[in-house]
Amino acid sequence: MEFIESSEGDAIRIFQTVNDRGKPLSNMEKAKSLLIYFSNRYLEKRLDDQINDVFGEIFEMYDEIKGLGEELQINLISNKDFNEDSIMRYHFVSFSEEDYDATPHMYWTT
Repeated sequence: MEFIESSEGDAIRIFQTVNDRGKPLSNMEKAKSLLIYFSNRYLEKRLDDQINDVFGEIFEMYDEIKGLGEELQINLISNKDFNEDSIMRYHFVSFSEEDYDATPHMYWTT
């Protein structure tokens, strides 16, 4: 579905309204939207198909990981809090050159 809107603010509002089906958009969905926006605004839509293809693969991989985690009863993955944003965060932490402690504060002992 394609909506043409000349106002950037209205375009973002339309995206969020159309895509918000009772649950907030994930950071992954927002990242995809932002990349599509930049492709449209600055690159004459040249990267739209590539962005859609790559994010489609990412969402498929997430579904496979989630399904396998539930099948194998891996608590971290089968947990309801494990979502697309978890994959994005773990990917960032894995490939970041920053020193990052991913231990949740609730598990820290003093």
